Order: sequence, then C-alpha cells, then structure tokens
Amino acid sequence: EKSLACIYIDVNGLHELNNTQGHSRGDAMLKTVAQQICSRFGTEFTYRIGGDEFLIFVPDMPEEKVENLCRQLAEALVKDNYHISAGVKWGADIDSITGLVKAAEKKMYAAKRAYYEQERNDRRKNVRI
Repeated sequence: EKSLACIYIDVNGLHELNNTQGHSRGDAMLKTVAQQICSRFGTEFTYRIGGDEFLIFVPDMPEEKVENLCRQLAEALVKDNYHISAGVKWGADIDSITGLVKAAEKKMYAAKRAYYEQERNDRRKNVRI
C-alpha cells in the first residue's frame, strides 16, 4: 500500500540559545538535530525549511514506525539537552501535499504550545521588563 508521512519539526529554544550562548552554539544544535534526523529518516526527503524548522517526507513506512522513529529522535536529542516539537501526519492515497504539510504543521504547533506551557520551559520567565 502506498503511503506518505510528513514530519514537521521545530527546534525549541534556538533563539534563546543564540542570544545567551552565541550563534556557534545555536549552529551546533541545528547540526546535531539534522544529524539525528538524517540518521533515522535519511537525506533524500529531508529539508531544512527555516531557521529552526525541518520537513521530512517518509514514503511507504507504516504509521507506527514513523511515530516510533520520531519519538526516538526526540529522546536522543534530550540527551544533549535539545528539545524539538514535532507534528506527524500520515496518510494513504494523499491527494494534497500542501494539506499533508499543513496538517503536520498544525500538530507541531500543538506540541510546541504544550512544551512551552510547562513552567520550566516558559520563555517569559527569562525576560526582563
């Protein structure tokens, strides 16, 4: 059966890391995230689409395996004290790549909101007024 998964990843804390520890540390974080993504999903359909955003397309892989690889990715990054928000949208008989990407992006934003709602991750507590 033909299927396609879209994984939309946003790296949490890049802006703060750049501002507090310098851009070289932010670059190191992005390289680590990219290496971990590519080690699980390969490079053929993996894209960096923004400063701290990545888009991965995974053809013909069962949904559960995609979800498990995504979980393993997040867990591996936590060991380096890096955190990502990821949205996964999987489907068979995809009629719109744009719709698939938008659905994955929406899930990523929900994950990002949940991440920052945890008090220890609240960016506002470090802001001086």
